[in-house]
Amino acid sequence: MVAELGRPPGDEFPLSKRLLTGVGLRLERGRSELPWKSRRASTISGSMQARAASTPPPGARPIGAVVVLALLAALLLVVAELSTIAAVEVAGNSCEVINDSSPDLADRCSLSGWERHGGALLFLAVVAAAGGIAVRRGNDGPAGAVLLVNGAVALGIALIGDLPETNETGAIGLNFDGATAQAGLGFYLELTAGVLCLLAGLLVLIRARQAPAAASSGS
Repeated sequence: MVAELGRPPGDEFPLSKRLLTGVGLRLERGRSELPWKSRRASTISGSMQARAASTPPPGARPIGAVVVLALLAALLLVVAELSTIAAVEVAGNSCEVINDSSPDLADRCSLSGWERHGGALLFLAVVAAAGGIAVRRGNDGPAGAVLLVNGAVALGIALIGDLPETNETGAIGLNFDGATAQAGLGFYLELTAGVLCLLAGLLVLIRARQAPAAASSGS
């Protein structure tokens, strides 16, 4: 009967053999795809680990802001030292018009940062820049304290030392009617620089407090 249907002798279950052969081929194909899939999985895992390693922890994010604030404060302090802190105007005219009659009084017409502080703001500028660089290199604790103190000193010079001077006409007001005193650009620059220094120091302290919490949560 089998011979009559054209089946070769010994081949009584051709369909079963074909099914088994197909299953075997699929197993071999799946086996050959396993290394490629494992390589792909390892590549994805490696890229995720690299991304996690390159992403700074939450406590490290303010570093750039601190450096920018500290360097900007240093620049403003330098400009403030070279700018006018307090000035006096006489009856709508420039105070220098009295130079011919009273040269000593004319010196009070415009007071620069250098005349007021003798280079103190330049020193504070160097300290602010050094604090920002120290934070960039990872010396958070000392740098934060330095920036805070530096900002407090700059604000003290502006508010305690220079602010009263911006309202004083001195001898010019006694000798000339209509003399008015006013703050110059340098006063506002040193005031702004002090605030920026304080803000940079506070950011360092916040970062220092967040770093242990981030490390413990990561572990």
